[in-house]
Amino acid sequence: RIAANTGRLHRMIGNLLDQSRIEAGKLELSPGHIQFSQLVEDVIEHMQPLAKAKQQSLELLCPQPQLMVWGDADMLRQVVINLLDNAIKYSPLQGHIRIAVTQQGAELAKLSVTDSGNGIPRDALPKVFDAFYRVESGRGREVKGFGLGLSIVKTLIELHDGQVTVESEEGKG
Repeated sequence: RIAANTGRLHRMIGNLLDQSRIEAGKLELSPGHIQFSQLVEDVIEHMQPLAKAKQQSLELLCPQPQLMVWGDADMLRQVVINLLDNAIKYSPLQGHIRIAVTQQGAELAKLSVTDSGNGIPRDALPKVFDAFYRVESGRGREVKGFGLGLSIVKTLIELHDGQVTVESEEGKG
C-alpha cells in the first residue's frame, strides 16, 4: 500500500507540475526517433503492480513490434502513463484493459486504450479533456486525482501535431 500510494502521489504531483509548465508555455519538445511499441511495453511493465493490486489483466496488441515514431520520448511516455493510469483507476476489480498500438499511414501511430470500466456519460464526453474536470458519478467519488491526466494527454499529443479522441458508453467501458 505504501508503494501504491507513493506512486499515486508521485503521478499527481507530476501532473500538477506538467499543468503549470503548460500554462506557463514552458513545455518544449525534444523529438527523436522512438521505438513506440517498446515505450508502451515499458510503461505497461511499470504500471503492472497497480493493475495486479486490482487483479486486472493488461493486454498489449502490437502487430508491428518495431514501430518507430518521431516525438519526445518523455512526453509520449507521460501520455501512455496517464491513459493507462485512468484505465486502471476506472476499471473494476478483475477488470481487463487492452492497449493497442498500430501504424496509421506512413507517419502516424495510433494508441488505443480500452477498459472494462463503467463508461462515461454522453454529456461528459466533450469535457473529459478539460483541466480539472472529473466525471461526477458514484464511481468518480472513490477515485483519487485532480482531473489533470487527460488534459495533459491532450496537450502533449497536440504538441506532437496529433489528436486525441474518446469513445465511450455508460455501462460499456
